[in-house]
Amino acid sequence: YECEDRRNLKKLLTGNSGVKSIGFLVGPEGGLDPAEARLLKTAGIPTVGLGNRILRTETAGEAALAMIFSAG
Repeated sequence: YECEDRRNLKKLLTGNSGVKSIGFLVGPEGGLDPAEARLLKTAGIPTVGLGNRILRTETAGEAALAMIFSAG
């Protein structure tokens, strides 16, 4: 989530979070609406950032996969 400034994907993967499986959602160009992000959080889905750059929809998924594979 582009507005997530407390937790990034690297911290989630390398920390003591107990993550056993990962799925991810890439939002549309222009980003998720804050109400959509709240809905995800309410459902127990943690939001994370991918860094300080805003990525295009076409590249955000590949960047997330690269981060996931490099942490494993």
